Amino acid sequence: MNVHVLIFSRDRALQLDATLRSFFRCAQGMEMTSITVMYRASNARFSLQYERLIREYPKVNFIKEFKFREDLIDILAKKIACPKLQDQFSLFAQLNGTRLWGRYSPTEVLIRPLMRLRMQLGRFPMDVSRQEDHWLISVDDNLFVRPFSLKDIIQALNNTNDAIGFSLRLGENTQYCYMKGLPQKPPQFERQTETNILAFNWVTAEYDFGYPLEISSSIYRSSLLLPLISSLYFNTPNSLESKMASMSKWFAKRYPKLLCYSTSVSFCNPLNKVQVDRTRNRSGNQLTYSIEELANLFDEGYRIDLSPFSGFIPDACHQEVDLTFYKP
Repeated sequence: MNVHVLIFSRDRALQLDATLRSFFRCAQGMEMTSITVMYRASNARFSLQYERLIREYPKVNFIKEFKFREDLIDILAKKIACPKLQDQFSLFAQLNGTRLWGRYSPTEVLIRPLMRLRMQLGRFPMDVSRQEDHWLISVDDNLFVRPFSLKDIIQALNNTNDAIGFSLRLGENTQYCYMKGLPQKPPQFERQTETNILAFNWVTAEYDFGYPLEISSSIYRSSLLLPLISSLYFNTPNSLESKMASMSKWFAKRYPKLLCYSTSVSFCNPLNKVQVDRTRNRSGNQLTYSIEELANLFDEGYRIDLSPFSGFIPDACHQEVDLTFYKP
């Protein structure tokens, strides 16, 4: 059973390198995975930096972004084993690439009134239920901090049919919501197995615990993720996550649980910001960690030292932590 890893990156080769290295250090069961990076470079300098990473990571599939939604749909479609199902998925996604009322796809226009009526069917017209693989979605400021087993995660999802996904960034330790700037109450957890995997009801949880559909470090079944993404209109990673999150309640009845480890195995280190469509999203603003300064360090041969993050326990899904650098 395959786990497809997809990482979104823009103008942050140095941070992407840290994401990849930390993943290779911590992920167990790598024989199950394929890794794809969709990257966007704003200028020739950043493009050259990604080309260097392409040479350094020959087993990673780098896809240069031109049109975000179309490129993402193409990546997802190519992992569908059945050619007929692949064609149906691509056609359905193309249909929903048309905007109605400025920002909604035709499927969204149909489903959102049902959601306002508190209907929670948890299904979309596109059906890929025969797909038994999974997707781990991440971003280039995410760091993996302790070992985790892809085999155990998939087994836990198989054993919990009403789980919407598996969050790598949540745990009993994440008692602060960085984006809100507020403490958050952990939900009531139930231990799933003899391992350190927990389940909880995200429908009644608050802040990060009540935000089950996101793109920074969670694992989802293809049978859920592909119909969802192909039903939405979006044009950036942030608008994709916003649309996904807005559809969470649609799944509340069918998939009320979310899985995680007792201690989170990853977190986002939001030291800078590259996106321009969600300007209110919180991030650090130290000049030391600006995109240009980190690009300078990359060109000088420096890399982010991961040793301070080995076994690190964040108190939030997003936490600003200072970096140290070294030359390999």
